[in-house]
Amino acid sequence: MQLRYHPRLSRFGTPGWPSVWIKVSGDGILDEESAILASAILSKLDPPTACYLLIEDGNSMHMGTLSFEDAEFGSRLCQVLQSHVGKPIKGNAEIDLPSQ
Repeated sequence: MQLRYHPRLSRFGTPGWPSVWIKVSGDGILDEESAILASAILSKLDPPTACYLLIEDGNSMHMGTLSFEDAEFGSRLCQVLQSHVGKPIKGNAEIDLPSQ
């Protein structure tokens, strides 16, 4: 199932996709077509409730959060996204994840 439609990518009934991107450094406006995934970091809460994404677009850095209630799913999700570091983010929504 594509990441953007995955039913387990939600927290308190709110869908976790798409992420809201917040600029953390640099200048310019985010162009999601050219942005590259710089890192995917699992939250340190016990159990984890989010995967934090950093993306680079030129000389700008933006951060987004993917929230979830199922820690096992979230850990797998973050691992999958970590394998996409260095790749364009425009394809992340289509990443195929098991529905269970």
